[in-house]
Amino acid sequence: MVMKAIKYLATAFCSLILASCAGKTESSAASSETGVVDLGLSVKWATMNVGATRPDEYGLYFAWGEVASKSSYSEGTYNFEDVDRDKLQNAGVIDGDGCLLSAYDAAHSVMGDGWRMPTAAEFEELVDKCSWEVEQYPSDVRGYKITGPNGNWIFLPTGGEMSEDECINFGFYGNYWTSTVEGLYAKALRYSIPDDYHDIQRYSCEAGFNVRAVKK
Repeated sequence: MVMKAIKYLATAFCSLILASCAGKTESSAASSETGVVDLGLSVKWATMNVGATRPDEYGLYFAWGEVASKSSYSEGTYNFEDVDRDKLQNAGVIDGDGCLLSAYDAAHSVMGDGWRMPTAAEFEELVDKCSWEVEQYPSDVRGYKITGPNGNWIFLPTGGEMSEDECINFGFYGNYWTSTVEGLYAKALRYSIPDDYHDIQRYSCEAGFNVRAVKK
């Protein structure tokens, strides 16, 4: 009887974690309408991740340049065989600044007109011009409370990443795609709760990261 109870609790815990990684945790206060916050920067930021129903959910995961989530994230499941800036521009995937066009922008595809993925420069604003403070939402999801120059703030939960078919490092690391490609890699905001760093880094495009949308 004791072993059955332990097995049941372990299964329930794993199910809860997987649901949270998929951004499907339900709440009576959940809303599908994403708000927007003016932090006093060059663009306004969404209040929650793409695919989330509230700010403390991780939301959906995307490979860079793909507009739908999927069950496995790897080179074998990635849409682009060769991530090269010139080839991507010639194919109409990115513009002259190296940023994704609307048809390949996950934020625009899921959330509609006016919304898009932030550029690397816009995420750099978030890093350089805002204050970052480790925060734990009422649902016990850890992340950063990011306060802009005007005192308004957003919350970025630590959603980790999707590698193959596993959600890894959630609760400790945050990974958010920018729309910008550099060389053979896309740029992403990466941050760590245990190490207390946040920076823009280049990363392999097939990884499954969260997306936070912006608009003018």
